[in-house]
Amino acid sequence: MTVVDSVNELDKLRDNNLEVLVRIKVNDKDSLMPFSSKFGADFEETIDILKLAKKYKKNISGFSFHVGSGCYNPVQYYDAVKMIYDIMNKTKDLKHNYKIVDIGGGFNGESDEKFIEQANQIKKGLDLFKDNKLKFISEPGRYFATKSHTLYVPIIAKKRSNRKNVYVIDESLYSSFSNITYDVAKPKLDLMNEPEDKTLYNSVVFGRTCDSADKIIETQLPELEIGDYFRIRNMGAYTTASSTTFNGFEQTQKIYL
Repeated sequence: MTVVDSVNELDKLRDNNLEVLVRIKVNDKDSLMPFSSKFGADFEETIDILKLAKKYKKNISGFSFHVGSGCYNPVQYYDAVKMIYDIMNKTKDLKHNYKIVDIGGGFNGESDEKFIEQANQIKKGLDLFKDNKLKFISEPGRYFATKSHTLYVPIIAKKRSNRKNVYVIDESLYSSFSNITYDVAKPKLDLMNEPEDKTLYNSVVFGRTCDSADKIIETQLPELEIGDYFRIRNMGAYTTASSTTFNGFEQTQKIYL
């Protein structure tokens, strides 16, 4: 089974016995990482693909979509499922044997409440198909992975520069914090030990590599010292999966509990 999102991709498979899903372009503007700029066929393009498949005597087995990684608008799920429902109704005369719909991922892994909102919108969409024997599948990787990891990292250098406290930690954008680069993440750096003096100062936290763009965050922090530790929760999604050994640093040690 594979996926196409254009007539050109379908043309490559015209003489192949693979089962084919059509990837549709959906509203994903309220997601951390939207995909529609690269993937998916809009409503009319999808109709063209289905018509061409019929011309090739090739069955289309169903549809797929992805509302974007890190979806913060649960209604996007309903809108996407409703679009598939409308496409199927409009193409009944083509008599494709639709069997499966992949509703993709994007499920919130940090908040059970937000996940439930997403699930309710999906259920609302699935109710449209109550008389249909379609199989619905999903890709809930982020939901399962997000809370699985907590990162503990020490401060390894400190100085004062441009009226800011500058800290360097034993991590980087090239390692566990690749989620900042690739996933528009905004990790929260909690202190393992709160200092007695709670006065906050303008601060910047850099990663350990030679790259000056290896900046984790600019924020307000109390006066910290070399050897103090940060704790960063919800570091299971899009972190070590895309980490590298740039600048000669080994990948982050994992301790399983």
